[in-house]
Amino acid sequence: MVIGARNGSGLGVLAFLLLGGGAWAQPQCSFNMGPDQVICDGAFATISAPGGYANYLWSTGATGSSISVQTAGTYSCQITYDTGNLVNNGDFSAGNTGFSTFYNYNPNLQQEGNYYIGSNAGQYHPFWQGFGNQFLMVNAGLFQFFWNFWCQTITVCPGQTYTLSYQAANLSDVGPANIQWVIDGAAQPAMQVTGFLGTWNTYTTTWTAGVGQTSADICLRMINTSGVGHDLGIDDISVSAQIVMTDAVDVSVLPVPVVDLGPDISTCAGTPVVLDATTPGALGYLWSTGDRKSVV
Repeated sequence: MVIGARNGSGLGVLAFLLLGGGAWAQPQCSFNMGPDQVICDGAFATISAPGGYANYLWSTGATGSSISVQTAGTYSCQITYDTGNLVNNGDFSAGNTGFSTFYNYNPNLQQEGNYYIGSNAGQYHPFWQGFGNQFLMVNAGLFQFFWNFWCQTITVCPGQTYTLSYQAANLSDVGPANIQWVIDGAAQPAMQVTGFLGTWNTYTTTWTAGVGQTSADICLRMINTSGVGHDLGIDDISVSAQIVMTDAVDVSVLPVPVVDLGPDISTCAGTPVVLDATTPGALGYLWSTGDRKSVV
């Protein structure tokens, strides 16, 4: 399903595709090990991080998902994991879906401003060469200067550094393609697609999410330097990161309280006796009778 709307600058049609712009994955950005803990001297505090991750590193040097400690201090845990590819349909195996574009979806790739998804560029343009699995083919001319040919909104974690990559090939022998990543409207340095006609190469850069940032509008833009050429094949678009998360818990250790019930008591049968175990700093009471009050 494609719904077209001409953009305000008159540069062309912005096609919103099925699922276009939607975030494909939800990376975990933080975790919580619970409240600070108070223990008595000689007891153990167990601190647990969420399970299921491959890499844990505690301030103690431990590498499991939980630790048990007896001494006071601040205990932190760092979890590191790989997000995998956060791009929806980055290899175009699902066809023309999951992204937005300024270009027109049309198999007639002799017409500038058109794009199509297929496996053999020569089927759609008599002078093009390029083979692969399903990939995106773009005919960019003079009037497509600064057109975004692929955009998607990606869920990100604040302050984390992401690796952005794609595979690209020049489909014609006139004018190599120049491509920019555009992130939240800010253009990154352009990269020229190199290699012989129809030769695939991988192009990679990095980007760091801002403080408090939870999503990014990420686009690929064609930069034309002349009115001909710039015919591009692109595949395996990827946005990924190694996420590093940290949380900490404070552990306080109280000295074992000294309980003094006073001297032994002798009394007559049937005469009640009050026993007072009130002790400053005590966390709780348990009598041999099962009572849990300080005074029985």
